[in-house]
Parts: sequence; C-alpha cells; structure tokens
Amino acid sequence: MISSIDKKIKYRIVAMIYPDGAWKEINNQLLLTAIELSQSGHDTLDHAWVRMIKTIQDSIKESEYTDFTNNSVLVNLGASWWIPNYVNVVSEIKDRFGAKYIPFIHDLIPMMVPEHCSYEQVCEFTQWSYATLLQADAVIVNSSQTAKDVKSAAQQIHGLNIEPIVCRLDAAPELNLGRNRVESSILRATSRPFVLFVSTIESRKNHLFIFDAWIELCRQHGEDNVPNLICVGKKGWLVETALARYNNSAILQRKVLILTNIGDFDLDHLYKSCKFTLYNSCYEGWGLPVTESLYFKKVPLIPRNTSLIEAGGHFAEYFLTGSLDSFLASARHLIFNDEYLKDRESAVGEYNCRTWKEVALEIVEVATTVRENTFLSLQARSVTPGTLYHFSFNKDASIIHDNLKGHLIRYGSGWHKPESWGVWTAESEAQIRINIKNVRSDILLYLQLVAHSPDDKISISINSSPLSRVKLSDSPNHCFRVRKRNADEADFELTISLVCDDLKDLREYTTTDERRIGVGVSSLLVCFQDDIHSRLTYIENFGRINMHGVVF
Repeated sequence: MISSIDKKIKYRIVAMIYPDGAWKEINNQLLLTAIELSQSGHDTLDHAWVRMIKTIQDSIKESEYTDFTNNSVLVNLGASWWIPNYVNVVSEIKDRFGAKYIPFIHDLIPMMVPEHCSYEQVCEFTQWSYATLLQADAVIVNSSQTAKDVKSAAQQIHGLNIEPIVCRLDAAPELNLGRNRVESSILRATSRPFVLFVSTIESRKNHLFIFDAWIELCRQHGEDNVPNLICVGKKGWLVETALARYNNSAILQRKVLILTNIGDFDLDHLYKSCKFTLYNSCYEGWGLPVTESLYFKKVPLIPRNTSLIEAGGHFAEYFLTGSLDSFLASARHLIFNDEYLKDRESAVGEYNCRTWKEVALEIVEVATTVRENTFLSLQARSVTPGTLYHFSFNKDASIIHDNLKGHLIRYGSGWHKPESWGVWTAESEAQIRINIKNVRSDILLYLQLVAHSPDDKISISINSSPLSRVKLSDSPNHCFRVRKRNADEADFELTISLVCDDLKDLREYTTTDERRIGVGVSSLLVCFQDDIHSRLTYIENFGRINMHGVVF
C-alpha cells in the first residue's frame, strides 16, 4: 500500500512568509543543496551558507503563491510555535480551501519541563499548543512517550480524546561523507580512548552532572585510567553553571573536550572511534543521538526516562536519572570491564535502523488517509459569552482559556505579531471569526480598539453587513448589537471585518519599525443582551463605552 501511495503522491515544499501570511513554494534542489551544505559543518556566518540562504530567499520572492484545494494536506514536519501568526494562516487555508492540517509534534518540552526553557518560550509554546491541538486533523508524534503527553495535554486543555499516530525516528543517519580527510584536530582528540557525548549543551542535557561524574571517576581511578570525554554540540540555554565548572576545573580541562561546528565526516569518525556514547537528558521526545549510537554499533549509556527507553530498548545501558552513584556504577562497567563491554556491543550489533525513506512513507500514508475534523474547526473559534478574550501575546505559562483563545479567533494573514497590549492589523481588511453556541437572545459585541493617531478612520462589518464607520478618538471601548435573526438557530458564527481607509507607514515615525499598521485590537467580549452582570462588569473594568446605534 505504501509503495503505491509513493508513486501517486504529489508534493510540494512550501513556506509561510511572515508578515505577508502567504504560502510560497521552495525549490526542491535548492533545499537539498542547503541540507548538504549544513552537513558539512559550516558555521552560520560562513560565506557559503550566507550565500545559500540569500539564494533561497531570493528564489522564494520570485516563486508563485501556493494554491490549495480540498485535497491538499499541509504536513508540518518541524516546529512552528515560534512563527508569528502561523496558526491564523493555517486556519485560513482550512476554511477557504478545505485543506487538512497535520503537525508532527516532536515533544512538549516547554510544557513538561519548563524549568529548562526561558519563560517567554514556555508562554509562546503554550499558546501554540493550545491552538494546534484544536486545528489538527491528525497529529503525528515520534514516540509513545510523546503520544502519551500530547493525549494528556489535549484532554487537560480542551477535554479532547485524541489518538496521536506514532512514527518513530529510528532511522539510520544519512551523513555527508564527501570529504575524505578527518580534521587534524579531531585526529589528535581521538588518539587515546574517549567517550562521546553528542548533544546541545543545555540544562536539560545536564552536562554539569556528567562533568562532576568525570571528576569523580578521575579522582577514584586516576586520570590515566579514565577515558577522555568529547562533547559535541553548540551552546544552548542555561549552561552557565556547567561551563563555569568546566572552566574552573583543571581535571576537566585535561580530560574533557568540547567541539562545535562538526561536519558529518568528522562526526562519523568520532562515533566509529569512541569507546561508548552517553546521553544525559531528563526528558526527550525521541533521542536521535541514541539511535545514531546504535547505528554505529556503540553502546549508549543513558538515563532510564521518557522516550529514551524506547530509543535505547534492550540495547542501551541505563542508569537512574540524576543518581551519581547509579551513573558511576554503569560507567565503570563499560570503562573497566572489557568483556562486559564486548558482550553489550555484540547485542548492539543486532540492532537494525530503518531508512529515512521508510519514515517518510509512513508520514505520507498518514497524510493520504486523513479526514477533515470539522468539529474541531468550530470548537477552535467557539467563545464563551461573558468571557473576555485578550489579543496580546501570552504572558502566562499555564493553560488559561481567555488568555489563549484570542490567538485562534484572529483569522488569516491580516495581522501583525501580538504585543504586550494587543495586536495591530497588517492589511486594509482584517478579520476576527468566532462561533457562539446556545444563543438565546441578541448579542452584544464589545471590542477594545486602539488608534495609532486620533484621525485614524476605520469601518466595521459583521457577517458581510454594510460598512459602519467607527470613531476611535473618544474611547477605545466599543459595543455593537448583533441581532439573532432566526429564533430556531441555537449556534451561529460571526465574521467581524475591520476595514482601514489608510495603513500607517511606521517608517514615517521611527527608524526601527518598518511595518504598515491599521487599527489595534486589545480584547473582545460577547454577551447576551440580558446578561446584566457581564455588561456591568465590563463597564467597571474599562469605563466609558461607545454604544453604536447600528444593529447588524
């Protein structure tokens, strides 16, 4: 079945361009060339890499806009939580074209272990997770552990019972071995026995723990009897303590080497030459360094937690997470007991990796069989009468609905990135779309609108009604009455269009902001006309309200 799908499937590689919100195709060959270049270990400031990025950017500018149909499936293989307005544009292609959306969620690290991330990242990731779980027609994950976490999050946040589809990343690394010579510095570093630790240097991987363990091994057994430790990876988040220990320890300076910008050829040599590998993460979505170690037939020493147990299986050597005694005991077995290490290597020799093509075809099969979840599309825009929804960026790491729903009900590409107070419109027309359930009477719509200048002129239309002029100079608080036209209609949707006569070019006011903005929106609230409590509460919180005489 998979092979037949592979022959028939048509695919394109597309990118969402912010702030335009447009989807454009990326030239396949250019992307493959960039991938090959990245494997050679070039620094991001290297001239060849900078030229390649510019070439891709120029190509995207010249390429046509991507069209979608009701047969289209957008599969996001990477992380999109950091891309402004990504979820809004996904909602647009789902609504306009009937396209389906499948995110590949690799982990929920900022939600599961937020202490290892910046607070801003946790807030942004929480906001993205809230939206994505309501948008996805299917969710692909990389392990049973991630499936469990995503399923739990969907239930906790939205009361949804979803079944993520597990596609394990147990594939052999495809290294670029075009260069035929190992760097002399790598040859010198590997001239005596060493253990390999491939990982970004960050608090979640706890290099501090490993550094202290290596000091202890050297003190107990003598430096000459303990293999060196080679750490391969760039510096990440919250590493100051670990690097301070490294810089202040004479033992670590002699026994530990930190390497960055390592190309595939050198990495291949490091894996093949090491005594064994270690990987010390407290939480993982999968754990690719474990798979790489097994591919090279090297025993990985890893903590017994999360998906690392899946990645390592019965081939890995384990220690208790955070236990120095447990780690030292396991490390001694591998360092000083040659027969034990040979037995473990013999077991690892039976490990077989999949190919990345097999992983890709598994994803393709999910994409070609997914069905649209129309229920979620409605729930994504469903608002609760009497609840205030903010349009600012999320400032709370917890899952709070009135902080996060505003991220979803902004529709399409007509918006800039949210700020601390709210969000500016980015086009002459921007839309907000909401769904209200169990409507019992006429509805009052409250909007907090912000003008850049007192003379700004905007109009508003609700459900394609004639445009109504809104004066912004008196008060930011505006109330519109929406009539319930059908007595039998329990639920209905509102499309609120904000139309600006002229966008302000901020380059006329500042040298640091090149945006063109329309009107700002801080919050939204709907309530039934007879809900006196919500109406009075709004007045108490925000003061004077411009009541508009137009009934939509």
